Amino acid sequence: EFSHRVCFSVEPVAECRRGYEADQTQQRKIRFTCLPRHNREASRLIKEARQQPLELNDYPVSFVESVKVPTACVAY
Repeated sequence: EFSHRVCFSVEPVAECRRGYEADQTQQRKIRFTCLPRHNREASRLIKEARQQPLELNDYPVSFVESVKVPTACVAY
């Protein structure tokens, strides 16, 4: 999130579920799309992302960033 825009990964990114943490990670280049913070579509996507992974392949890519993605998770 930025001050005037909200960004989402274009494809779902793996993460450890609640109660688990990453045991092993791998760097991956992730594509992100951004929308103005006060855009209705941005608000809808924020709510939807809390419920399920988003598939945003039809959205334009705003930037690409290298992100650590878990490849193995362990309970803590």
